[in-house]
Amino acid sequence: MTEIFFIRDTAGRITSFSAKGHSGFAPKGDDIVCAAVSALLQAAVFSLSIICVPAPQYSISSANLSCCLPTDPQFYSEETEQEIQTILKHTLIALMNITLSHPSNLTLHLNDPLHWQELLTAENSDQVLRTFMHASVNQ
Repeated sequence: MTEIFFIRDTAGRITSFSAKGHSGFAPKGDDIVCAAVSALLQAAVFSLSIICVPAPQYSISSANLSCCLPTDPQFYSEETEQEIQTILKHTLIALMNITLSHPSNLTLHLNDPLHWQELLTAENSDQVLRTFMHASVNQ
């Protein structure tokens, strides 16, 4: 099982994310669930590395990935911070959809999950989050 963690600070900014383990959907090398998660998280890391100067701290290895942004909300410009949060929200919404499709292969951990709804305000993400929260609470 792959475990994915998203952390946001008290101001509502996503400040870090990580993943560990293989999903077990298929043998290593043929696992489309693991490949999808890996592609989404690596795309987020590489996108953040391009728009953020300096780049966030990250680590990528065989079954682990982590990325941590500076905790100071003033570290990046307001425009860059908005771009960062858009990338991370997009990644989170995509991962929620995969988690809903493959609940026995992925676990998505959100610190303080009941307060994430205010972070994801787009119309389509609201429905995804509502469905995700309902599925998470009932598991």
